[in-house]
Amino acid sequence: MIRFILVLTLGVVLSEISFSQSVDTPKQEYCNTCFRGKPRPNCCSFIILESGLMFDVARGGYPQDKEGFVFTADFGLMFNNKSSKAFGGTIHLAADDDGTRFGIGPRYRIWLGPKTAIDLSPRIMFGGSDNSVRRKFPGFSFSASYSLSELLSFDTYFQIIPYEMTNYQYAPPGPVIPQIVKDTETGLYLGISGRSYLAPVVPLALAIIIAATFDFNWGS
Repeated sequence: MIRFILVLTLGVVLSEISFSQSVDTPKQEYCNTCFRGKPRPNCCSFIILESGLMFDVARGGYPQDKEGFVFTADFGLMFNNKSSKAFGGTIHLAADDDGTRFGIGPRYRIWLGPKTAIDLSPRIMFGGSDNSVRRKFPGFSFSASYSLSELLSFDTYFQIIPYEMTNYQYAPPGPVIPQIVKDTETGLYLGISGRSYLAPVVPLALAIIIAATFDFNWGS
């Protein structure tokens, strides 16, 4: 999986370099709202549209048999100022094998150049759906990312999510005894996100990986 992601990343970077060298983009005399973010004077504001896949680095308090990944998605709007900074906010969605959760928060961007930037995004998580656990809200998540050409970003992701779940203890020949477990899941993750035009690429790549690694039984 890691090799696939590295190959995908290299392909995107090389294609962007090739495209930039072959197309002479005229300089705009005014700024507007852009789908693919750029600093001033190209964009006064820009849309945030991204999705990513994060893999765990360090976790604590999580339920047994929980997988070590988080799928994330963000949608929002940011505004450039005149000092290579941008401010705005996003709606955030996160999902794993225990269900989904959503939240909202501000976003701060530092433009390092015309095609590179660092984003900082704290969020309050205030709702979601449950699978094997019952999450307690509010929770918290924070991400920091380094983006290339507003097409691809390398992300760190941290979350704090309280939850409770019911375990059942079997003591034959006695009755089944339910036990309520309350804990707080914390996790630090690293991953890659697709942005703007490449926002659908990461979940699509995940589907391809799952399909390619699925153990099909074609019969004898």
